[in-house]
Amino acid sequence: MSTPRRATATVAVLLLLFAGCFGGGENLTDSGKGKPTITADFPATVEAGSTNTLEVEVENPGPGDIPTLVIAFSLVGPSSGQSELPTPLVRLGADGESDAIVDIEPSPRATSQDGVVFTFEGLPEGESASYSFQVKAPVAPGVAANSVQVYDGQEIDRAAGVRVETTVER
Repeated sequence: MSTPRRATATVAVLLLLFAGCFGGGENLTDSGKGKPTITADFPATVEAGSTNTLEVEVENPGPGDIPTLVIAFSLVGPSSGQSELPTPLVRLGADGESDAIVDIEPSPRATSQDGVVFTFEGLPEGESASYSFQVKAPVAPGVAANSVQVYDGQEIDRAAGVRVETTVER
């Protein structure tokens, strides 16, 4: 091999090794497994106290199966340009139930004590699944929102999330 080719090959190997030091990018964990992708669909406007469907679609692009899929609801801050905190769409509960969750399809394998974290069967690499949450809207008018987070129950840094927001009207 000539000296210029050898130098080019050496530089290419060094670049690959250097890139490997920083993981596989924002969609891969340090272990090299892929993070799920998530979309959530909920009406932009709902009536106070009404029950509406929140469709959560999760895809596992891989690499790697997700052995246990977790969907969790958490509080969020104000929207851009707003100063007030939104009312939680899915509120913390007790005894494994949130008064905001009326029904879930498919049924989770387990639910957290506060009723906002749900464990489901795993999701093989390359597959997607839909989860329907029947959500009872708050009675107070105004903005209601949560973050919906999806993660691998065995490797928590395999996570993704989206903000779900609606306006509650009387």
